[in-house]
Amino acid sequence: MAEDPAAAVEEAITSRRSVRAFLPDAVPRATVERLLAVASRSPSGSNIQPWKVRVLAGEPRTRLARTSRSAAGSTWACSWTR
Repeated sequence: MAEDPAAAVEEAITSRRSVRAFLPDAVPRATVERLLAVASRSPSGSNIQPWKVRVLAGEPRTRLARTSRSAAGSTWACSWTR
């Protein structure tokens, strides 16, 4: 962690980028669990705590991705769901 917490936050905000293409590699379960644990500590609007998380892997994830792609129409496609 950076010595100056404000500098660490500024660096995180200014260095962020949008990613719209993903590798087909599975994210290790421990990584997902750690990310969800950290994210669960973030504030929510009016403290309503709207967290509802489902994590899918393998065939269930593939089925959901295929169904979502079909529902969105043929104009939307992701290489990682094929």
